[in-house]
Amino acid sequence: MPRVAKCFFILFLNSIALFSQRDKHLDSLIVSYTKAVSDTDRINKYADIGMYIASTGNVTEAITYYQKIINTFSKSYPEKCIDTKNKIAFCYISSEEYHKADSVIQLMIAESTKLNYQKGIGLAYRNLGLIAVYTGKYKEGVAYHLKALDIWEKIKNKKLCRVSNSDLGIAFFYQENYKKAVYYWEIALKLNFDKTSLDYISDCTNLGQAYVGSSDYDKATAWFKKTIVYYATHKNSLTYYTNALAGIANIEFKKKNYVQALAHYNEIIKLREDPNTRNNDLAITYLNVSLIYGEFGKPKEAIEYGLKGYQKALESEDKNELLHAYENLTAVYAKAGNYEKAYDFSQLFKTLKDSLSGIESQKQINELDKQYQTEKKEKENQLLNKQLEIQQIQGKQQQFYLLISVIILVLIAFLSIVLYNQNKQKQKVNLKLEVKNKIIEEQHKDIIDSINYAKRIQQAILKEEEHVSAHLPPHFILFQPKDIVSGDFYWALEKAEYLYVTAADCTGHGVPGAFLTMLGISYLNEINACEEVLTPADILYQLRDKIVKELSRHGTTKDGMDISMMRLNLKTNEAMWAGAFNPLWYIENGTLKEIKANKQPIGYVEDPQPFTNHTLNLKANDTVYLFTDGFADQFGGAKGKKYKYKQLEENLLANSHKPLDEQKQFLQNSFNSWKGNLEQVDDVTIIGIKIA
Repeated sequence: MPRVAKCFFILFLNSIALFSQRDKHLDSLIVSYTKAVSDTDRINKYADIGMYIASTGNVTEAITYYQKIINTFSKSYPEKCIDTKNKIAFCYISSEEYHKADSVIQLMIAESTKLNYQKGIGLAYRNLGLIAVYTGKYKEGVAYHLKALDIWEKIKNKKLCRVSNSDLGIAFFYQENYKKAVYYWEIALKLNFDKTSLDYISDCTNLGQAYVGSSDYDKATAWFKKTIVYYATHKNSLTYYTNALAGIANIEFKKKNYVQALAHYNEIIKLREDPNTRNNDLAITYLNVSLIYGEFGKPKEAIEYGLKGYQKALESEDKNELLHAYENLTAVYAKAGNYEKAYDFSQLFKTLKDSLSGIESQKQINELDKQYQTEKKEKENQLLNKQLEIQQIQGKQQQFYLLISVIILVLIAFLSIVLYNQNKQKQKVNLKLEVKNKIIEEQHKDIIDSINYAKRIQQAILKEEEHVSAHLPPHFILFQPKDIVSGDFYWALEKAEYLYVTAADCTGHGVPGAFLTMLGISYLNEINACEEVLTPADILYQLRDKIVKELSRHGTTKDGMDISMMRLNLKTNEAMWAGAFNPLWYIENGTLKEIKANKQPIGYVEDPQPFTNHTLNLKANDTVYLFTDGFADQFGGAKGKKYKYKQLEENLLANSHKPLDEQKQFLQNSFNSWKGNLEQVDDVTIIGIKIA
């Protein structure tokens, strides 16, 4: 017996006592393992044992067996071991241990990259997409699933293409984009050639749910009936059967056929409360029964089932179920006349809804999908053009060989014909060069058009941040990017009686800097989605933590941003400020004063320190300035030197008595005049606020 196989057989013997008390199916798996004649067959059989144990709910024991495969065959079968790590990651995801899953996934990426094992990289992206969607980060989830799908299409793996299309359907369904969900689930069904598989029935049930969401009840019912018919002969499809029943019950509810809907929901509860089914997905069912009792005018029962659903949602930590629980409890408490409770749950619903599905996040998800579809079509066109080009070349080669044969036969007598054909060939080459030059020009234009489109997206985001409110003091924003898109950004948020204002400078400019600006704005919105009124230092600390964690996923990097953030009390004019490298200037009684920032960026540093809050009591007619370094660093003037902060201080002080729109125009004119014909060296942002 070979050494590796013998070692694996010893592992099996050590585990035999654990298997002895399991059911007949497990016994049959063990028997099939003992009959395995090769290492590959042993790996597959042992993996089947692990998968079966995982299906019984014993995830920890399954992971132990998977790890034994890795320990035994890591050197001889590295790709098989990467596939086994994928099973371990999936076990952790199913038990909602996402941090452990992420550690395994990062190992998969590193090892697969080293081996150029594209399937391993795709499986890792797929798992990262699942984690993102399950934790409510839909934009990240869609991005990862599209990356995985791109790999499956390149390696022509139709089975995994079906899986990723199904995953994308789920991601868009959670975003209530039912049209996109239907699109991807229909593709998944076309790629599934086994109409009797659970995967096929799963996608049928999902399609039914998507059509319910888009109010096409006839199509929804047709897909649900496929699942119900399947369950009659395949009792292992209980989960899909109850999901299909729930879909039909939901349709009856929307049609106000409450008696029929309640009958279906009661059957679902009976099946799912049975401990032998291991199906505890009851939150949404309880919540829908709660709404029906509300329609029946039975507030006591409505609240009882609403709280049951709320408790199940809390236990599952599923944010989508929790969102439904908040919405339903708001409705049933309002019907019961308990408006205080209804208000409390409505606020919880609003906060969670905003964090899960912001308008800009949805735009970005749709943009990712649109970009993927465009790139896919471009690749198909390029492949078709390449095939046509090969056919043309082959045809010309045949003509060329025929010509050579003729030349050999007639020798010198037909030399003039050879020279003539060479001249024609040169003309064809020149024509090809002209065509290729036009293609290059068109590709260059496409790139510039794409960047301009990105500029419109960034401008739309920044326009939302240019806060407008009757409560705010007069202000101006001077914003002049170096390139088409900017590495600077500004951000504002009005929360209770406070106004947060920020000017930030990300590493780099142009397209790389612009990506960081969108990341920074997204994280600032996420950090401040809580009810707590945070200090600027607290926000900068959390922002640094998120930036470092996100960028360090691909290795240590010094990318980040410099930032100036102020929180202004709109009632008392008390200001609190913190900064990373960028200072704060304010003019008080005709004197310009400066508060220095912490000498550390929003990014990776070896010894990170807390940021410092500075408090100042502003008075009427005081002016505050937040800015990045682009204005002061601009070269120009008669000698081509930097503008410098000293000159900027003098100009701000000299013009501080003027209206803010005149100050902004002066700064704009001064910058352009100083720059002259020289290139702008960096993005420019200055925010001025006059205290009323």
